Amino acid sequence: MNRKLAIIVALSLLVNLTAFFLDIAYFHKYVGSTPYKSDCGIFIERAKTIIEGKLLYRDVATYTPPLINYLMALPVAISPSCYSLEIFFSIFNLASSLLIYYAIKKFNEKLAFYSAILYTLHPLTYVTSIGVQDEPITVFFILLSLYFLLYDKRNAASISIGVGIWVKIFPGLLLPILLMKDRSNGERFRHLAIISAISIAISSPFLLFAFNDFMKFLLFYTIGYGKVIGISPWHSIYYLYASPILKYITLFILIIGLLLIYTWIWKKKYGAWKCALLVFLIFFIFYRKIHGNYFLYIFSLLSPFYFINARTKWKYWVLTALVFLSQWLSFQEDVMYLYLSISVSLCVILILALLFLDVSSSHSEKYKNSISL
Repeated sequence: MNRKLAIIVALSLLVNLTAFFLDIAYFHKYVGSTPYKSDCGIFIERAKTIIEGKLLYRDVATYTPPLINYLMALPVAISPSCYSLEIFFSIFNLASSLLIYYAIKKFNEKLAFYSAILYTLHPLTYVTSIGVQDEPITVFFILLSLYFLLYDKRNAASISIGVGIWVKIFPGLLLPILLMKDRSNGERFRHLAIISAISIAISSPFLLFAFNDFMKFLLFYTIGYGKVIGISPWHSIYYLYASPILKYITLFILIIGLLLIYTWIWKKKYGAWKCALLVFLIFFIFYRKIHGNYFLYIFSLLSPFYFINARTKWKYWVLTALVFLSQWLSFQEDVMYLYLSISVSLCVILILALLFLDVSSSHSEKYKNSISL
């Protein structure tokens, strides 16, 4: 193990274990109560359903894709507690830091090292794991897919994206990027066939035996299903005025926005990492069901550009502060806080838009090879 790699591993273990023990000593008593809401009990209930041989969606309310619940069944089988899940998510934090290092190392080892350290030390990284939120798993599959794309292993990338979609949907945003990087229509057909085969294999049992309940999670991620808490201003405006048509308007705007950004990056021929970050920035600007912990995707992808483009640095930390403030405001019940939440989340969108401009124009003499990132 080289020195840089050893530092990343040691620092990730130190940070995550410190957060874990601080949680045991103090923070954990707040888990499940405002403002430290947690899905720990829900995760354990779903995992127990799987362990008992029952079916997700039919036998337990489930609003996430199936694979993430099967992954969480592993730590729950060892110990059905929030602590086992925290350790599990911390392992994914370490794995993601290593993926950042290995993916970017191809272009610049120093940049790879700094980027991995930045992600490891970002407060949202370890707060998400001790808050018992499952985003570290999704980040891992996003970064794994990008690793394969950057190293021109597109068959492996198609498998990773296909599995990632059924972990938590969002790695599916990388599918058009994969198809853009393919060199022929035959290759595109093969990758679509791989992802389709994975999707059919995973979804078939639920489509056959729990069709109506299984479809609810698709509605949950598109137009929302039931009361969906989020920090997007589009969600808050909908929550205030309760107009059903707003759900469809925001979904339509999101689709148009994604079509435009995919067309633009295809013409620009950016590297896969830069394409992914630009797509996720647009997605976060227009997507209605945004949670604070979802920004872990943004911060993981933004980590190298923090060093490539100096203009992103202050925006990176302002976004960090706004995300934590927005998350806290989203859990408050008073209408006054909801109006304040809209104001803060609009500031979040402004910062995301500025970051989009910075990233799309990023060029660094210091990290010349990163232009292909």
